[in-house]
Parts: sequence; structure tokens; C-alpha cells
Amino acid sequence: MEEENVKKEVAIEQPEFEVRDFRENRPTYAIDGSLVWKRKSKKQKRYPIVKTEDVKIRKGGFIVREDVLRQSRELYEQTHELIPVGLDAKKVLVNGYEQYLIAKEMGIKFLMFVPVKISRKEQRLRRRRNVQREKREQYQMRKKKKANDNGKDN
Repeated sequence: MEEENVKKEVAIEQPEFEVRDFRENRPTYAIDGSLVWKRKSKKQKRYPIVKTEDVKIRKGGFIVREDVLRQSRELYEQTHELIPVGLDAKKVLVNGYEQYLIAKEMGIKFLMFVPVKISRKEQRLRRRRNVQREKREQYQMRKKKKANDNGKDN
């Protein structure tokens, strides 16, 4: 029971994400990580590429949005291209988890991405979340060690 609660706290929802054909619109990511569609410029945008295996997923992952996953699969079947994902400077996925799942599922080795600069507020939230997670893990380790020590004494 307690383990389920921990998983619910760790898995987070991604920022806003809407599926569109990126040949007609240009995807960018706002500072909060949400996907923003802009008008397609006359000059074709070239997105940087990263190996799928180099993309890091935050501990606990994301909550998968089934509607976005379904729409993304349909769009991939039509265009044979995925919407670029949002990655921060350390190649940690900020948005586009469904695109990442489809790439893994289809065996795609490279993903296009848009660099996302994380806001200070988000950095503070992540730092606080990481500190809380570390404290929780240390507490669990102490608790297990104490239980093991008590079991040896008896």
C-alpha cells in the first residue's frame, strides 16, 4: 500500500502537449515545458538529433496520456516522423514522453528534439522533489536495516 503512494508521488504529469502535423506547424517548447505550436516559417527548421538511448527519463517517469499516444501513433503512420521531444541541457526528457515511447516501440534509433530551458521555479521544484525523494529513500534504507538487525537478534 505504501509503495503505491510513493509511485503516485513520483510519477508526474507532463506539461501541456497537443498532437499536430509538424510539417504544417512548427513545434517549440515554452519555459514551463509545454508544447507550443507556431506558424511554419518559410525557411525549413532543422532540429537537432539525439540517440534514443541517450535520452534520460526522470526517476519515476511520466504519466502516459493514452489519447496523445493514440494520436501520435496515427500521425506517425501518416507521416513516418515523430514530433520533436523537449530535452533540457542534460538530455533529460521534459515533454514528449509518448513520442519517446513510440520511438522505443518502433525501434527508432534517433529522435529530433527542441532544447528546453527550464524556468527557475521548475528548477526549485525539481530540487525540492529530489531532496524529498533522497530523504524518503534514506529513511526506507534505515527502516530495512533496522528490521534486518532486529531479525538477526531474535
